[in-house]
Amino acid sequence: MFITTARRYGPFGGGVGIPFQSPVMSNGSIVGFFAHAEWVVESIGLYVNSESKLWEPMKGQDSVTKIGPWGGDSGRPNDVNVLPRRLLSVVVRNSTVISSLTFTYIDWDGQPQTAGPWGGLGESFDGKVDTIILGRSEFLTEVSGTLGWNSGYSDVVTSLYFVTNTGGYGPYGKGGGTRFRSSHSNGSIVGFFVNAADVIDAIGVYFSPERETCKEKEEGGFGISRSMAYRERVEIESASNDLEHIVLDQSAEPTNLPLALLKDITEDFNDKRQIGRGGFGIVYKGDLQNRSVAVKRILSCHTFNDEAFNREITFLISVKHKNIVRLLGYCANTENKAMKHSESGEPWKYVFAEMRERLLCFEYIKNGSLDRYLTDELRGLEWHTRYQIIRGICDGLVYLHTEKGIVHRDMKPENILLDDLMIPKITDFGISKLLDGATHAVTSDPTGSRGYCAPEFIARGEVSTRSDIYSLGVIITELVTGCKDEPHIQNVLRRWRYRWNESANYPPFGYQQVSKCIEIALKCLSDSPKKRPKISDIVSMLNTMESTKEHITNVGNSPAGQVCSSHALEFSFTA
Repeated sequence: MFITTARRYGPFGGGVGIPFQSPVMSNGSIVGFFAHAEWVVESIGLYVNSESKLWEPMKGQDSVTKIGPWGGDSGRPNDVNVLPRRLLSVVVRNSTVISSLTFTYIDWDGQPQTAGPWGGLGESFDGKVDTIILGRSEFLTEVSGTLGWNSGYSDVVTSLYFVTNTGGYGPYGKGGGTRFRSSHSNGSIVGFFVNAADVIDAIGVYFSPERETCKEKEEGGFGISRSMAYRERVEIESASNDLEHIVLDQSAEPTNLPLALLKDITEDFNDKRQIGRGGFGIVYKGDLQNRSVAVKRILSCHTFNDEAFNREITFLISVKHKNIVRLLGYCANTENKAMKHSESGEPWKYVFAEMRERLLCFEYIKNGSLDRYLTDELRGLEWHTRYQIIRGICDGLVYLHTEKGIVHRDMKPENILLDDLMIPKITDFGISKLLDGATHAVTSDPTGSRGYCAPEFIARGEVSTRSDIYSLGVIITELVTGCKDEPHIQNVLRRWRYRWNESANYPPFGYQQVSKCIEIALKCLSDSPKKRPKISDIVSMLNTMESTKEHITNVGNSPAGQVCSSHALEFSFTA
């Protein structure tokens, strides 16, 4: 049985015989194994690191001690030939006994290595194969199990149980026999050794006790000790695992994230990781172990109190829609730092300054923003994709306006992202609301989005759902024509027909969709806010057109019906 920081694996094997157990450690981890094995694992041992400095090379191995092995002395001896930097996984083949063990770890050069399999791998094996996958912050602290007789084997490992700093794995195997346990305090298991032939005959561990470095002694209370750095690393990796779970689980709620994690995954907000920049902040790509996220760092020039930030974050958490970028987490960090300061003509002195960080973490949308895909009718995206984007934007906006009462205030192609299926997702809808009334509210500088701003917003700073509708009209126009100018419907249709004829890719009802989208865009672009349609009216118009399209499709099931409907559409729009 194996116990990690998260859970238990096993027991693997039959579990008959004398139980054994690695030492119980309040600190430290198992980072490697050694064993004796031929046909079975006859004995097994551990490498233990007392401080779990899994990311730092050990300065010599004089403090690492062998514990064990527990079990018999037959079988071939096996050992990890280098103390691993970090144990990644343990594969346990087991039935009535532990048949074999395989360890995967990262060496000190950062390369993955495999030790094993130790023990039997016969084709007649009819047991189970269990795999322990350790989290990035997990390390082994204890190994226990049983030793006994089974099917002609005596003093072999019949079960194993692994303990980490967060939980246990196992037990693996059926157990039974004499129990063993690697009990020890203040340290970690850093390796294993095993005696094995066709089963695991014995197992032992390498253990590293806790020790203080000379550097820590020199730094005293003023430096960041290795133990402090270790605790921060554990916090980062634990939070990273939690965030990765949220990314994968669509039903998971956003969570509070430590600033250390967001700095770590963005390389301390490195410029090379920038994927977006706007009036409210900079967006960075953050890489987790298996997924990526987008981290928006709100610019320090925007000031707002914590109560307002917390209130709006609570509100943003409730926003969930397929056409809205998903919030994964948030961070509000404030700390006082001693900084050099000098008044005019005065000597330098240290003062405490309040350092505020406000960040939001969103799902990472790989295809980027819509502005990258805007072209005229003769190039770029096919009409079906353009219409899908228009429809998705409208569905997302009707959710914000009618269900959440949110005015976006900055609708533009840069704030519409496209996922792998080119499904649009609206972003930055909450930042404007959050910063309204702050030192630099959105109404103070509309120049970055002026081409999409409603006239009343530019003239008087007035914001309403109807100003979002004006912006939507510009976006629809660009999607259909590639430019912001008010379109002439017959010219637009003529150009689309030319493209469809050239590509021999004539979309059914394409004329209807183009015509309806231009009609909607022209209504949205009215100078009078009162004359612009509500987003619910726009969605109703699209729904009516689509239901009419389905009716025509049903009527045109016969060859005659298809010909008639197709020719009628083409004839009516010929210019």
